[in-house]
Amino acid sequence: MSREAVQGTPALRHVYVKNFDLPHAFDRAPVVTGATNDRFAEIVSGLFPADEVATTGAYSLGFAGGAGGVSLKEALDAAHGHEHAADGSELKAGAKASGDGAALPAPSDADHAHGT
Repeated sequence: MSREAVQGTPALRHVYVKNFDLPHAFDRAPVVTGATNDRFAEIVSGLFPADEVATTGAYSLGFAGGAGGVSLKEALDAAHGHEHAADGSELKAGAKASGDGAALPAPSDADHAHGT
């Protein structure tokens, strides 16, 4: 698995697994890692074969709170200080997410970047 997906301290590792019932939501799953290098981490236990693990944006999920599944939109909003679509994509400057999490059209074509 991509090392980027594994979060936490060396003693308390976890990943974020896609929630099967809630769209765009992830659950924190404790894992035990094995061999690790600069790109990959072996997961020894804690996951099932059908689990879908967040890799890109996994760090941002740690910033989202609340009970139950963690929404990728909420995590990215909290981490970056501005709104995202439910799928985690960027909204154009001035755009707002609709009630279902879809991006509404932006009044301008100005893009923004997160920086590093």
